[in-house]
Amino acid sequence: MVAHSPVLLLSLCTDSRGRAQKRHRQPSSPLLFQYVFPITQVLLDEEKEAMAKSRRLERSTSSFSYSSYHTLEEIYDFLDLLVAENPQLVSKIQIGNTYEGRPIYVLKFSTGGSKRPAIWIDTGIHSREWVTQASGVWFAKKITQDYGQDAAFTAILDTMDIFLEIVTNPDGFAFTHSKVPAFSCPWGKRDGPLASKPHK
Repeated sequence: MVAHSPVLLLSLCTDSRGRAQKRHRQPSSPLLFQYVFPITQVLLDEEKEAMAKSRRLERSTSSFSYSSYHTLEEIYDFLDLLVAENPQLVSKIQIGNTYEGRPIYVLKFSTGGSKRPAIWIDTGIHSREWVTQASGVWFAKKITQDYGQDAAFTAILDTMDIFLEIVTNPDGFAFTHSKVPAFSCPWGKRDGPLASKPHK
């Protein structure tokens, strides 16, 4: 019989100085062990510079950088660019406002008709997981590129609509860009901008 070591739950985030914190605990133990080591600040600085560089280039969805992260305002600007470039296929719908008053937008991809079946896709539910919003932006562009080019995808969009909500949590997403380091832990689904409790 082979003995197995206890499983450890791991997470990696940064503190207020941009230092990486590696946390782990055994599932059956309430104890949390934490180590702090200065490895991520250089990576965060490089990412910040890449984001700033991409902002200087973005005038269309073709020059928009799909390989760097973007702020809420930049993503919302991208939505407007995409609609302006593809008015026959894409429209922007405001479905409400957040607690802090920010608009919540959904892109509708449709080739016409009413009461058609639809596909709903949302990204950015967990606001500090920036790769999900980036994936939503890329997917929105991909839809406009593939329609009329890819036979299978074109057949889908000729009979169904697609609704894409790229930033599901605008307040949390804006908070991660303005109040704390990019990959900080404190903003969780049970936390708020004034919360002082530790991450759970």
